[in-house]
Amino acid sequence: MRRWITGFINLTLILCLSTTVFAKTPIDIKGHWAEKQIQTVYDMGILSDLALDKFEPNQKVMRAEFCAVINRAFGFTSEAAVKFSDVKSSDWYASDIKKAVAAGYVNADNKTARATENISRAEVATMLNRILKFEDTTSHKKFNDAKTIPAWAKESINGCVNSGIFRGDDRGNFRPADELTRAELVIVIMSVIEQP
Repeated sequence: MRRWITGFINLTLILCLSTTVFAKTPIDIKGHWAEKQIQTVYDMGILSDLALDKFEPNQKVMRAEFCAVINRAFGFTSEAAVKFSDVKSSDWYASDIKKAVAAGYVNADNKTARATENISRAEVATMLNRILKFEDTTSHKKFNDAKTIPAWAKESINGCVNSGIFRGDDRGNFRPADELTRAELVIVIMSVIEQP
């Protein structure tokens, strides 16, 4: 399943690259630690909802923005017939939230989508696990802040770490509650693309 998904992503990106004129470089990524990766993913057209002239790499990522990027990267287009009390049909992200539910990585049982809230590293790992269905979710790496990892996210985080999608920081912490930045989102996308 994961190989099929990765293959689809690669095909999608090839089509994007072959039919789209490259966007110009965002003016605020020069010298950033993720400059190369941001430019690569930016050129693929996956980040069009996030960037025009500026990318703002250190800005936090909203749940709606994450869904928009993931839907485009994986080619999710089907929409679930679902309503959330905090999502209006006129909201720019309404369609992407429905696609996320249809794809199975956003829970339709919740009454709210919390679309405009920033997404945490633990939430990202959980959503990716629902898509990629990691085979190895046992704990091989011990983080210094392991006690702060919520039980509902442990297997998903293990899967992401074992697959190389997520890594700890230079202090040996995972920081599950930290909100994902746009630069970190790019690294996650690149890591998923590079999955075997």
